[in-house]
Formats: sequence, structure tokens, C-alpha cells
Amino acid sequence: MQSPTMKTLEIRRHAERHKPGDHLNARGVARARNASVRDRAYAFVVTSPIERAVQTAIAMGYGVDEEDWTMASMGGAMDAFPWDAGFAAMQQAIRTDCAAACYAEFQALELRDHLARIAPRESLLVVSHGGIAEAGIIGLLDGADVSGFGPSLDYCEGARLDFDGDRCVCLRLFRFDGDTEREGPVLMP
Repeated sequence: MQSPTMKTLEIRRHAERHKPGDHLNARGVARARNASVRDRAYAFVVTSPIERAVQTAIAMGYGVDEEDWTMASMGGAMDAFPWDAGFAAMQQAIRTDCAAACYAEFQALELRDHLARIAPRESLLVVSHGGIAEAGIIGLLDGADVSGFGPSLDYCEGARLDFDGDRCVCLRLFRFDGDTEREGPVLMP
């Protein structure tokens, strides 16, 4: 039974785009549509203002309620993060580099702020970028070991985190096998 104070955050990396541009390509649109097949309802949708993030939410079938620039760039923390080296490497950077630790904490605070805007038993969708999504996830887990989370998020992959009050009580990763999305096992932080 779901707690009456439970809230859910789903955070995704944007779908594939035409590089170096910002617009999704056909495969990106297909993945985003595939990611939305679970017929989830979101009370609030936040994206980076960069087109590929906005287009991902729209291709998933959701309107964007807010564009948040803090979800668009790592700024000076970019050099501190091995953002494409996997969750374990990112967590190690967070544990050993002040800029990485501050950035992960900042992302967690921003995500908690957005989560505070929804009512209990509602869900929030956030679409951001590679490295930014992982930093936020790690920051929200209050030091829990993420070494088993595997590689960095690929296009349109993400995580669903359930919160009871301020504490994350359950996490599932969403990964793609080709164009088919797979929901991973429940991970308890």
C-alpha cells in the first residue's frame, strides 16, 4: 500500500538528437514515445529549456509546465564530472571533488524544490541532460552506494524515485535495449 505522503519523481535524459543541432531525430522521437507507453500521469513537467529536452517531453506526450535553466548546464562543474563514465565514477567524483559535490547537492535541492510543488500521490517528470540527470539522482540518495547502477544514462533513459516525505524509499532505472525500454529491479537506497 502506498503511503499517503508518497511522491514520485521520474528523471530522464533527453532523447537522441541531430548533432550538433538541438532537435530530436526520428530515433529520438521513437524512443521518447516508447518511454511513455506506461500511461503515466504527471502533475508537473519540468525540462531544461534546450530544445532537445523540451521535445523529449512533448514526444513522450506531455506538455511542459516549466523550463529550468539549472537543468541545462553543469557550468564549472563539468570538468569535475566523468559524466559518461557511469554512476560509480560520478559518485567517486562527488565524494572527492568539491565542485562535483556542490553541483550534485545543488541538483538535488532543485529537484526537491520541484517535487515540493506536487501533492502527495502525484508524480513529477524532469527531462534534462547526460551527467545532470545522474548528478541529481546521486545527490538525492544521500550517500547511498550507486556502484550497481551501471553505465551513465543513454538517450531517454532515466530513473523513477519514490519519496516518503523527504526520503527516497525506492528507485527503478529505465534502460533501453535497442528501442525497447526495460524497467530495472527495485533498488532500495
